[in-house]
Amino acid sequence: MTSGAGLDPVLAQLARHPVTLDAPGLLAQEPLTLAALSARLRTRRRTVEAALRVLAAHGMVSRRDQAGSWDERGAAPVLYQLTRAGQDLDRRLQRFDTLVAIYEHLLCGEPSEDSAQR
Repeated sequence: MTSGAGLDPVLAQLARHPVTLDAPGLLAQEPLTLAALSARLRTRRRTVEAALRVLAAHGMVSRRDQAGSWDERGAAPVLYQLTRAGQDLDRRLQRFDTLVAIYEHLLCGEPSEDSAQR
């Protein structure tokens, strides 16, 4: 991926949601509860939970608990962890060209065909 090539659709969608690009770096270190992740990201639990749901929809995060659904609350604290796809995302987010592409996407939107050919 080069900065002129634009952003792949999954990263473009993730970039629209706060926290989805920050959470993988923390979850790559260890599985975390919602409370721990919220504290480390210094943001509201609702915002973090929404980001986790977006990441889970793309198969990048899973839950370690006994509940059968993300809407069920078990007795024990739920741990969130990266899947293989989430680990791949974390590695991609550490690359400079990926960060440049995300920045350009957020700043300018999708590049036109003319700018992609330059």
